[in-house]
Amino acid sequence: MPLSSYNNLLSTIGGSPSNQWSAEHEQVLIAPFTYTASNPGKNIRGRLIAAFNYWLNVPKEKLEAIDRVIDMAHNASLMLDDIQDGSDLRRGKPAAHKVYGTPQTINSANYVLQLAYQELRKSLRSATHQAVEGTEPVDRLLRVEDLDVIWNEDLIHLHRGQGLDIYWRDAYKCPTEEEYIDMALGKASGVLRLSVRIMMTCATTNTSVNYVPLVDLIGVYCQIRD
Repeated sequence: MPLSSYNNLLSTIGGSPSNQWSAEHEQVLIAPFTYTASNPGKNIRGRLIAAFNYWLNVPKEKLEAIDRVIDMAHNASLMLDDIQDGSDLRRGKPAAHKVYGTPQTINSANYVLQLAYQELRKSLRSATHQAVEGTEPVDRLLRVEDLDVIWNEDLIHLHRGQGLDIYWRDAYKCPTEEEYIDMALGKASGVLRLSVRIMMTCATTNTSVNYVPLVDLIGVYCQIRD
């Protein structure tokens, strides 16, 4: 191959991947997620977020961002759950992987989880900067480092809980009551705990109260009842 051909190739690939990204590509990647989100459930998590906000009084713009991001994370986790559980249906309609295939659905779910965190950082930091210039109270702990810790910790717990549940099912192993509750704390409480922990960092009232134990109880109850 002539040297000029290599130079042309380097010129083509020399930019950042984001420079070549298009809205059409984006729609292709998030199509399984968009499909899942277009068939909403009972919005229990949204209602619980609103209920906890009765105590926490998170500023409206931040609460809307948290609610939006948690919905993204929840639907992404459902897409993966359906694959791991071998489910054909989700909320009465074909599951995303039955429509778009397993590889594309896995990639879409993981991609949306990354987009959700990116959206969370962008929205909450923007709201905080606006609060500094206005009269709205500024949250007490909201730093990038705090978001990193909260997001990573609860997603790790979520994957650990899901992984144990899958292992026990496939290995025909019956967990102890203590093991089952520990699994439920990760799997069922994970997304709700994530939302409430972020809300606690943005709270304007009851800032000294730790609501995580209550969230964990709700998660365990939902897992057992389900």
